[in-house]
Amino acid sequence: ACGMEEWEEGYLEVGPDVGLLQGQLQLSGTAYEDALLAMLENLRGLGAHAALRGLLAEAPVLPVPGVVILLEDVLGAGGAWATAALGAAREAIVERPVLRPYFVELVLAAATDPDASTRSKAVRLCANQLTLLSPELAQSIESHANAALQLLVTSNPPEGSGPGGSTPPEWTEEEAARYCELYMTLCVRHHNLLPGLMTAYAAAPEPVKAALATSSDALARALGHSNPQLLQLVENPLPGSEPLVLHMLEVLMGALLPSQQMLGACRARYARTRDVAILAPVVAALSKAEVLELLPGLLQATGTNVKALYSKLTSVQTAMGDPLFAPAELLVALHALNPTRDGIPTKALISAVDTALKNPGIFPQHTVAQALQQMESQFPLPLLFMRTIISALRATPRLKPFISDLISRLIARQVWLDRNQWLGLLMLVDSNGEAYFPHMLQLPLPVLQQVLGLNPDLHKRQTEPALRRSTALNFAKWAYSSRNPMQVLRPVTMMLDMLLQSEQAEQQQQQQQQPQAGALSTSALGPSQHPAPAATATPADSNTATLGANSHGMQQVQQQGSEAGNVAPAPGAAAGSHENLGASAGEGGVGDAAGAQPQDDREQDEFDLDFDALEDDEGEREEEG
Repeated sequence: ACGMEEWEEGYLEVGPDVGLLQGQLQLSGTAYEDALLAMLENLRGLGAHAALRGLLAEAPVLPVPGVVILLEDVLGAGGAWATAALGAAREAIVERPVLRPYFVELVLAAATDPDASTRSKAVRLCANQLTLLSPELAQSIESHANAALQLLVTSNPPEGSGPGGSTPPEWTEEEAARYCELYMTLCVRHHNLLPGLMTAYAAAPEPVKAALATSSDALARALGHSNPQLLQLVENPLPGSEPLVLHMLEVLMGALLPSQQMLGACRARYARTRDVAILAPVVAALSKAEVLELLPGLLQATGTNVKALYSKLTSVQTAMGDPLFAPAELLVALHALNPTRDGIPTKALISAVDTALKNPGIFPQHTVAQALQQMESQFPLPLLFMRTIISALRATPRLKPFISDLISRLIARQVWLDRNQWLGLLMLVDSNGEAYFPHMLQLPLPVLQQVLGLNPDLHKRQTEPALRRSTALNFAKWAYSSRNPMQVLRPVTMMLDMLLQSEQAEQQQQQQQQPQAGALSTSALGPSQHPAPAATATPADSNTATLGANSHGMQQVQQQGSEAGNVAPAPGAAAGSHENLGASAGEGGVGDAAGAQPQDDREQDEFDLDFDALEDDEGEREEEG
């Protein structure tokens, strides 16, 4: 019996619906409820989640709130238990309308559960099944989802909503995603909810905006290219919602061409606002002339994914069956941009080129080589041409032979007449040393004299581009070594001798100053405390003797050169005397510092400025020299 007679009397007195509800409420705390809950707990202990769900479906009545509390506990176990609890709740909602509010509340609470699997099951149950039972129930679910969305905008996280029952001081992206998932899913079927989503995004804090954008990916794909509500939002977005609309459009387009309706909506908005960012997702559907005209704006528009832009332009199949640009063609078009003429800041242009070079999947090695070959024939050379050569070499060292040939051709066309490109070429030599020393021997004597820092005109020596002092010394040693495959003309050897002698003279002067400094430091001591003078020769005497010997060797080299004409003998014939000179200057190889001259430790990796800034850096290096 378990109190069933009392329940039947209440049912007969107040009528069917009210009687059912009151009767099931009156069973709370009765022997019937105790027996039912005990059976459910036993099934739970046995792991029989299917049997538990079946018992709830077959029970004549479900006393509340006892059964609801038990199902909440079962939900917390996750996995198959969560599935069983939600299935039992669904059956109660469908088969026992009088208890519907209690079990709908249970499912809605699960729609924000911290466990992603449980939350996803509850959200799908609400959106795909419960909203179809009745308009009243659909309205109730939409109201709950909207309240959760507004909570993200107007309030702090609810108490106990964080991990382990904690209360976060403010919304995080992860927490915000829990509370917006139901609303996002409902938008797929109920497009009238989209304006509410955009309004909430405009007013939300940054973590909530990030969560809404991430959660909108599936929504964008579900809506499709031709959805009227989405087209309306693209053409006339609500104030503040533009970033979310742009993100959804980017996700929706992917590697596909837009529909004509979507392209028309984007064109209409651009015509009205001149905001070029709206055209970035549909750029593959534009003509090549339009893209070239819009390229400066696209590269610096807020929210533009430059890598995705390059991918669309070089990979998306157009109506003609081919991509809009070949990769090399697009790279050349980037270098054709001029900051002054096209209104793009130099740093933005540098960033755009760097993005291209750092994505070999879009711009592979052979593509970069093709682009450089095409740009080499241009006059004048593109502003970032030499900088791109340096960056490409760092990214792909296998390009070194190709770039070496290219440098030889640039010198043949007198690249030193273009100051920006000449600065870049000297930086390339500074960075790579011996690999590009042979090209320095191609230079005319006046240009080489300036490059080595030997220009007799002091003003030009200080203002015109030159190699680092350490690089120039290494070049001189290399020219006299057996590693040099080229013969050196006598006027060049005279300049090299002058450079090496000046370095050795500076070292002599530094060594002579060191004993003098020591004498000054010991003069403060008493006469009896002065150290006894050494009986050995001073370093200065030794260096003077070495210099004399080396000078005699240089005279022999010059005499041999005069016998052979204007061309010096093969490097090996003169290597002995000049290698001795290099040894006295502390030669440890081409890559080592020359003598006591400190190696300039500034790296060439920071190529993030325009060439005007590089000229300033060159002036500083010359002053240090």
